[in-house]
Amino acid sequence: MVVSKETVSGIFSRVVDGKSFFLVGIDISKDNDISVYVEKFDGEMDISDCVSISRSIEAELDKECDDYSLTVSSAGLDQPFRVAGQYVKYAGKEIDIVTVSGEKIRCLISRADKDGLDVKYSVLVKEEGKKRKVRKDAERHFQYTEIKSAKPVVHFR
Repeated sequence: MVVSKETVSGIFSRVVDGKSFFLVGIDISKDNDISVYVEKFDGEMDISDCVSISRSIEAELDKECDDYSLTVSSAGLDQPFRVAGQYVKYAGKEIDIVTVSGEKIRCLISRADKDGLDVKYSVLVKEEGKKRKVRKDAERHFQYTEIKSAKPVVHFR
């Protein structure tokens, strides 16, 4: 029997109730390979967080009735954002956005909530009387429906 996303989501909600974890996504293959992607509002996910959540979910799934494999992991820095909570977590940090219309913007999230986000970025503008374009600061509000994809910008120093 295939385990449903709703079942896993409900179990996840119960096992992390009152903690700062949030669900990014659940993928279930036709072979019942369950992947649960989790983030944490305060700090970074570590292996002990994943193990703890995995064991708690497994304790509520019936291994006798359901033949499945379960993997719990962080959403990953190279993966596009899937839920509003990720934007909230990255407030004050840089992300790359591709809009539904195809526009690409590297910006800083100044505020994010369940409805959308405000960003700051710089843009090159042609000013009258000048040969070169000038860099200007800009601000913009996005509804999540306007964003095709967004990823965090990773700086290696």
